[in-house]
Amino acid sequence: MKITDLLKLYHDFFDKLCEIENSYPDIIEQISDEEIDDLVNEFNLNIPDDIREFLKASKKVYSISRDINNEEWEAGFDFCDIDIIRRDIPMYRNDLAKNYEDGSFIKHLHLKGVPLSYSEPALLFDADPETKKSKIYLMLWDGEPSENPITSDFTTFFTHWLASGYFRARDYKKYWEVVKDFVPIKIPPKENLWLKYYHELYNEEIPNF
Repeated sequence: MKITDLLKLYHDFFDKLCEIENSYPDIIEQISDEEIDDLVNEFNLNIPDDIREFLKASKKVYSISRDINNEEWEAGFDFCDIDIIRRDIPMYRNDLAKNYEDGSFIKHLHLKGVPLSYSEPALLFDADPETKKSKIYLMLWDGEPSENPITSDFTTFFTHWLASGYFRARDYKKYWEVVKDFVPIKIPPKENLWLKYYHELYNEEIPNF
């Protein structure tokens, strides 16, 4: 499934969740290929086609949570518009990368990664123009992500994230009870790459239902 098709499912899903939670999304306006090319040239990036299509698309940005005694759930990511990406790349490269050992994995991600979202935990992809791997990672602001990528490409991540109901953090079992009837793609939790990654990162048992 193309990223543009996944985005339609994403909007349909969150529109339903917004009705349940009385929440309202922000809007990221459509941007042009020329603007993305300027970003690529300014920072020497490799941006694969699926991420390019995602960045170009006009989309709603949802960040929804239910917090009862700090034991509920969070859904959605605060996706970056191009201005935030342009703002944050120098922060990663100049302000944060210097805190890590030369040649280390974490320094490489700070020097070559591009943020896709900005609230912790933040998504980013490896935009190294030499390796062109474009793997998707989860970056914690304390600089301690897993060295393993979530997925090898953005479309795969988005598909598995969709199948989780766009879960971001905390108690997945409680979240699933809210969204299970309108998640458009079904992937069992133990086969879901995003849920496996998240629960392994926090040493939690993957739900089985």
